Amino acid sequence: MDRIEEIVKKTADLARLELTSDEVAMFSKQLSGILSYIEKLKSVDTTGVDPLVTPLVDENGNLLTTTYLRSDELLPESSRIAAATVVETSADHIYNNFKVPQVIAQK
Repeated sequence: MDRIEEIVKKTADLARLELTSDEVAMFSKQLSGILSYIEKLKSVDTTGVDPLVTPLVDENGNLLTTTYLRSDELLPESSRIAAATVVETSADHIYNNFKVPQVIAQK
């Protein structure tokens, strides 16, 4: 078994997917093609090319140089109390978090 097939099988196992031998062969071929393309990209001379900060563009096609994220604001006291009340009244909780049954069994 080659290294690419091992990677495909390990990834499928981590994702809890059962692959047939045909699927392993197909995904191995696809992954090998992707990795070959990455090797080609590594050989491209990028001297003098500025790194791309963001692939986002505005409505006019201009490259956005700032990523717009919402500000990180503290919730008002009433919202924090309401959230804590929801957790406290849940069927099972630990500290300030919901406690749920394990849904993925470990091998």
